[in-house]
Amino acid sequence: MRVGLSEATVCMLMDRFAPS
Repeated sequence: MRVGLSEATVCMLMDRFAPS
């Protein structure tokens, strides 16, 4: 797995868990 994927996943999760 690449670091880029991890960062993208975190961004998506954050958006889903705490949508602004």
